[in-house]
This record gives sequence, C-alpha cells and structure tokens, in this order.
Amino acid sequence: MVPRVCRIGSAAERGAEGELPALRAVLSDAGGYALLVVDGYVDLDPDGRPGLGAHVHTEWGVPVVGVAETAFRSATHAVEVRRGGAIRPLYVTARGLPVAEAGRLVERMAGAHRIPDALRRVDALARAGTAG
Repeated sequence: MVPRVCRIGSAAERGAEGELPALRAVLSDAGGYALLVVDGYVDLDPDGRPGLGAHVHTEWGVPVVGVAETAFRSATHAVEVRRGGAIRPLYVTARGLPVAEAGRLVERMAGAHRIPDALRRVDALARAGTAG
C-alpha cells in the first residue's frame, strides 16, 4: 500500500473540528486507509482532550498518529522521537495503536532528517497552495 499524506494544519492553532470538512473533501475519494498521520497532536493532554487526530480517528475509525514539531505544554503524554541526529525531538501521540508503537513508526518513516520526508513534502505543498 502506498501511503498518502494530507497536511491540513495544527488543531491547537485552528480548531480541530473546523478542519474536518477539508479532510472529508480530500479523503472521500481516496478509499480505505490502514493508518493516517496528522501534523499535530492526536490528544492535547493525557486526559484525552481531543486534537485534530482524535477527531480524525472518530471520523474514519482507523489508527491515527500525530506528529508535532513543538511541545504543547499540556501534552505530557507525547513520546519524544529524535530522527536524523536532531537535538530537538518530534512529539508523537496516537489513537488506535499504542503511542510507543506510533513513535517507532515515525522513527522508521523515510528520510534522513528530523522531519520525515512525507511530512516535509506535504508541508511544502500546503504552503505553496499546491494539491499535487
């Protein structure tokens, strides 16, 4: 299976529920997913306050991995993942699979740098306003 990645944005910055219509539009024609990766947090705190990834998990019913570049003060449950010799970690959260397993998946994502190649590419496309 070829993974597809869609960067909509950070739930903490924009409000997670407001991003669901855009995700529905992008993912409606895509078919079944085994796993989705979001740019940001799945849960914003250890008590489960939902971020974008939690809403995505509820909507699509598949495991969701959240990858955030910055620490969110209340997200003390996030697993720190260091890639590519980076000093600064990524912060990984998940629903539908153990967060430790999600962290291992992020560690193994393609790319030699801190940010996995797929997330770097999607971020560049989103910033450029390009769909392809």
